[in-house]
Amino acid sequence: MTENPSVRRPVRSVAIVLLGLVCAYFVIRAVAEPFFLDSYETAWGGPSLVGVLAVHMLPGVVGLGILICMYRRRVWRA
Repeated sequence: MTENPSVRRPVRSVAIVLLGLVCAYFVIRAVAEPFFLDSYETAWGGPSLVGVLAVHMLPGVVGLGILICMYRRRVWRA
């Protein structure tokens, strides 16, 4: 069975938009985390501040990498 490309394209576009939104959320959270961190002794990655920041900011770094790859791929296609 072959899928109809006209049906597959909107599904892929929605998936790309959702991935972009999730990555943007993680990037914004990573930027805001150092300013809103109140008690890091009981947070994930604690009791050290470095561990807490690594656990809470690493998804943002990965998300930024994905967003950069998505942007570069889109610009190079155009």
